[in-house]
Amino acid sequence: AFLISTMSEIKERPTHQQRVLQARAELLYRLNELDTFIQSDNFTALSDQERDALLDQRAYMSRYMGYFDRRIAIFENSQA
Repeated sequence: AFLISTMSEIKERPTHQQRVLQARAELLYRLNELDTFIQSDNFTALSDQERDALLDQRAYMSRYMGYFDRRIAIFENSQA
């Protein structure tokens, strides 16, 4: 978990860090939406190819999230 928890803490950050935090939040939202869809009946109604593609997409999105988490950890460690 990150030490950054409030909007005021985010706004105190340099602009490039604010962009990373915003991009991570947007990706998290999209990842959660995809997870919800994957758990739905609509997902199971898709072809095998479409389901595989969405599961691959989810894996790549999760990996991308890891890069944001890594950068944020670097930001936080430099603040300590």
